[in-house]
Amino acid sequence: MKPKYRFNLQLKYPPREEFSGDWSGLKKGVGYELWSLRPYESGDSFRHIDWKARARTGNLYVREFARDAAYTLLLICDISPSMRQGGKLEVQRNIAISMAHAAIQENNACGLLLYADGVEHYLSPSASPRQVQRIARQLATVRCGEVRRTRLRPALRFMQQKLPFCLGIILSDFQHNLDELQGVTEAAARQKIPAHELVAIQLLSGAEVNHQGFRGGQLCVEDVESGRQCCIDLNRWRDYDQLQQQHRQQVSQTLDRSGVSSLLIDVSAGDVQKKINNLFVRRVASRR
Repeated sequence: MKPKYRFNLQLKYPPREEFSGDWSGLKKGVGYELWSLRPYESGDSFRHIDWKARARTGNLYVREFARDAAYTLLLICDISPSMRQGGKLEVQRNIAISMAHAAIQENNACGLLLYADGVEHYLSPSASPRQVQRIARQLATVRCGEVRRTRLRPALRFMQQKLPFCLGIILSDFQHNLDELQGVTEAAARQKIPAHELVAIQLLSGAEVNHQGFRGGQLCVEDVESGRQCCIDLNRWRDYDQLQQQHRQQVSQTLDRSGVSSLLIDVSAGDVQKKINNLFVRRVASRR
C-alpha cells in the first residue's frame, strides 16, 4: 500500500527501549546521533576523533554516539461522530496510514487505538510490514455507535496501562472538553524524559476554520453527539470566526500546559505533509 504522505517522524526525547531501530536511544553505543565528546583513551578508534575539537583545544577528544533503539508509535484516533463531518475522517485515515508506514519502514513498531466516549478498539503494536494493512483495514471499517460525550482521558489511561513507553499521535478535531487531561499528562510533562511522548494534530474542516463564505440568512445546526440544536445568524460570521479562534487557542494552550505538542490542520488545504514534517523539525530543534 502506497502512503499518501511521506513523513519524517522524529522524537524530541530519546526512546527508552533497547531493541534495534532507527531512532536514537538513551544509552551510548553505535549509532548516528552525537551523544557527547570525551577525552581520548588508549585503544579508541581514530575514526571517532573529533579533529575540530583537537584544533580548538589542542587535546584529543572522541565522539560518542547514541545507540540505536526501537520506538513504539501509537496512533490515537478520534472516531466520534463529529469526525465524520467535512472530510476529517478521510484525512485522519491518510495521515495515520502514512505515519504507520513511516514508522515500520524504520523498523519501529506501530499500534492503533480508536476512541470516542471510551476505547473503541485497540490494535497492539507490531513492526511487521503487514501492520500497515491491518491499520488501514481497521480505519476503513470503523463504526462508532451513539456517543453523548467524546472523552480522551480513558484512551490515554489505556495507553499508559498497555505501553510502558511510546510516541502517541492524537488525531482528533478536539471538539470536546480537555480539562479532563489534568493529572493524566501533566505529570509526564514535568519529567525530563517522559515515558509517553504525545503529539496532537487537530483536524478541522474549512467551514470550522472560516465562515467567510456565508453572507446571510439563518442556519440551523445540530450537535451530532449531544443532539442539541441551535440557529446561527450568518450575518454574524465574523463573531463566529472570532469565537472559533478563541476555542482553538484554548485547545492549544491546554495541550501545551499538559506537555503535548499540537498542530492545527485545515483538511481542505493541501499542505498536510509539509505542516506535519515542520512540526517534528521544530520539536527536535526545541530540545537543544
